[in-house]
Amino acid sequence: MTIVREFFRWDRTKNLLLKRQSRPYNAEDCCHFFVPNKYKPFCITSAAVKQIGMVTIMGCLYVVQAAARKHNGLDSLQVFESPNKKQVLWFYQSDSDGGITVLVPADKHLIREDK
Repeated sequence: MTIVREFFRWDRTKNLLLKRQSRPYNAEDCCHFFVPNKYKPFCITSAAVKQIGMVTIMGCLYVVQAAARKHNGLDSLQVFESPNKKQVLWFYQSDSDGGITVLVPADKHLIREDK
């Protein structure tokens, strides 16, 4: 437990909170658990690493996975936001290949619509 507590001591200016998703948690397509593996790549944009930092991103991954377990799946787009709303981080899991992309709003052009 001490290791987990130490892991979450990140810079307070980057203390991001998971926003409540706009769709109901029991919606049929809220089935994403954000668990990367060799078949579901985990990609982080360089802009996200620069703006947010790797430790904070990994902490957010832990939080989104815990929320997915709690609600038995989440919507494909999860949003973290700082209390002052100056920093935003998106976690997006593709419906087509299950790949997980972590990005900031400046990277939104990288998200393609799954068909």
